[in-house]
Amino acid sequence: MSEQAVLAINQAVQGMYEAFPYPNYSLFIPLRWQEAYSSGSLFAQRLVQQKMGQTAVSPGIRRVLVAGCGDVQAAIIGKWEPRAHRLVGVDLSRPSLRKARLRSWLMLRPVDFRQVNLEKTAVDLGTPFLHIDAYGMLHHLANPSQGLSNLGRALAPGGTMRIMVYNSRARKWLFELSRVFALLGLSAYQRTDLQEAVQLLKLFQKHLPALQERLEGMQAVIREPARLVDAFFHEREARLGLDFWLRAVEDAGLVPLGLMDRYAELDDLANPLLDMPAQDALQARIDDLRFENNLEFYLYKKSGPTGEALISPAPLSLRRSGPPLAWQRYAETKSLGRLQLWNLWQAFLTRNFQGHSSFLDRWARHVEPLALQRLSRLGALFPDQFQSRELQKLLHAPMQKAMEAPAFPEARLLRDIPELQRRLEHILVARKLPMARLPLISERLRRAQCL
Repeated sequence: MSEQAVLAINQAVQGMYEAFPYPNYSLFIPLRWQEAYSSGSLFAQRLVQQKMGQTAVSPGIRRVLVAGCGDVQAAIIGKWEPRAHRLVGVDLSRPSLRKARLRSWLMLRPVDFRQVNLEKTAVDLGTPFLHIDAYGMLHHLANPSQGLSNLGRALAPGGTMRIMVYNSRARKWLFELSRVFALLGLSAYQRTDLQEAVQLLKLFQKHLPALQERLEGMQAVIREPARLVDAFFHEREARLGLDFWLRAVEDAGLVPLGLMDRYAELDDLANPLLDMPAQDALQARIDDLRFENNLEFYLYKKSGPTGEALISPAPLSLRRSGPPLAWQRYAETKSLGRLQLWNLWQAFLTRNFQGHSSFLDRWARHVEPLALQRLSRLGALFPDQFQSRELQKLLHAPMQKAMEAPAFPEARLLRDIPELQRRLEHILVARKLPMARLPLISERLRRAQCL
């Protein structure tokens, strides 16, 4: 891709996020900081310690980078970083950075915010970073591998990185619907066009059974313009497969530590957070949609001699808050009592911030084995928190023998849905667009349903 093409894409993405800052939360909305328990440097270093038996922190490195920080990510991660860690937040969007600075000021947590294009080969982010969080931004770059390579160079030896990139196979239906909107001439920058898109999504939900469940789960996205644009009108979404991302990680000099399985789709594999799945096993589950989650990797940059991890008391605001809601929303963990979860939360904070905690073998005797496994897959528990070899092995083991591929209703053709066809024809006529686009729209709708 030429430098001119890269510049054009970057300018388009920047313009979109300046018109629609993301996620556009109110400055005064109460944020549940504890839900971000797996985002910071301390959690990633726990994974390194679990895998290698020692910390891999480079001595004296205390900087943490939030890449594509938007208006809220740096503030959320800042809650999980010791005060001795210096936070740097970078983004393309000026409005997002302005709002992020205000949020940082309200938190009384200083953050160094910069407007930076991470794809520039000469980008200088300063001294190396202990940890980099690049959640949901690499796939929006014109040259994702260059961006990841630049981040890899900015990471200190022994440092860690969390990246989230789209699972493009699972987002095929979103891509096809975005092409429908483009064929209809709908623009993210016209309020009436966004309203039209919302009405069409309601019709798709009503008439296309294969998409009903997916669209029902996106109502919060559809109601908020910034999130609607991000999902269906994005200026750049690189549709790249697992093989590309694993190769880009290797080329950047990084090693995968593990994969977060937020939606319990890999229960027939060993704990993916502790034992990175084999590429062919993960690819097979992506191909048949057993795994539809985004790819949320924890990465590590190899180091020489290691130093000591920073030991810091957990903030009282976290100590006093309740445990993450995420720990309680699974079938295996719903029966856990408040005291059980509270004790686990306190042990988690002590272990991550101070590097040690009491063994939890006695606590575990009152918890179902499947609940222990689920909590470990979420990063709430690690094997080294138990003395029992049996419990340590349990946390690594698969939870099920097999997971079945999902089944979906058959696709409906546009010609069989008069209400929807009339609506699409009306939009084309009103916009003076050729009716020859209708067969193309029909084909895109068919593809969207062929999951």
